[in-house]
Amino acid sequence: MKKSSNVKKTLIFSVSALFLSVSMLGGATFAYFTDSVDNSSNVIKAGTLELDFKHLSGGVGFLLKNNLITKYLELQVLNLV
Repeated sequence: MKKSSNVKKTLIFSVSALFLSVSMLGGATFAYFTDSVDNSSNVIKAGTLELDFKHLSGGVGFLLKNNLITKYLELQVLNLV
């Protein structure tokens, strides 16, 4: 009698797992084929970029970090267009 009960539980578990797998596959397929994307607002343009660099006052200095000395220059970047 015990073996019959064990087989019954295993069969119910297997059928439940199979049903769950098939339903998840169906849901994923439905989601994949019904998805839509709209990217009409993205525009790619080609052109010339004109920049100007303005030297800031007191913009030259030295920075000591991790026993390394680094010379830096402070610039302001301006877009001319």
